[in-house]
Amino acid sequence: MTPLQLIKRVWPKSWHRIKFNGVILCKGILICALAIVGKNTLAFDSWQVDPAQSSLKFRAIQEGNEIEGRFERFDSRLFFDKNNLEQSYFEVTIDLNSVNSDVPDRDDLLRSVDFFNIITWPEARFRTQTITHLKDDLYRANASLSIRNITLPIQFDFTLVIKEENQQKVLLGEGSALLDRFEFDMAHGDFTGTDTVGAKIRVLVKIRATRPR
Repeated sequence: MTPLQLIKRVWPKSWHRIKFNGVILCKGILICALAIVGKNTLAFDSWQVDPAQSSLKFRAIQEGNEIEGRFERFDSRLFFDKNNLEQSYFEVTIDLNSVNSDVPDRDDLLRSVDFFNIITWPEARFRTQTITHLKDDLYRANASLSIRNITLPIQFDFTLVIKEENQQKVLLGEGSALLDRFEFDMAHGDFTGTDTVGAKIRVLVKIRATRPR
């Protein structure tokens, strides 16, 4: 939609009054019109993530055995429209102090300077840059992840379905990404090698979000 068409739509009876020599000069009105349309679009695309039914987990190898942990607290923002992937995005801020692998001593180690160093960097951040539809319910996000003040690009494949439930739309998403802890400088003290803790960490994300129908 062109700016002129937008103004005609918002002010159908008076759009001609803001023309001068064929040029629209009233930038303020145009900005207002864009704000009105943008606000409606934003509200339509915004989803409310349900923390109680969403999860952020990780798997790693410790002394030859697979361990699994999770982060109990994270804040999410999700804007998704399958017909407008260019404007869709997902971002998460993770409270690293909330790490929980059901072994308190191990969790304290993960919070320490050898790994997350939460005193200096208490949060990790994830944000998609682009989202591409691959096939069926499968999508791929090119994203950035920041841990310990190091920001790196990652690729994140996920499935996503939208259904109706109890007079509202429900979005169900699930995916994973493989990280290398050495790339994020989580290799200090007794963990500079891979004898005790493996280099690769699998991150698993499960999201349930809703919005009015």
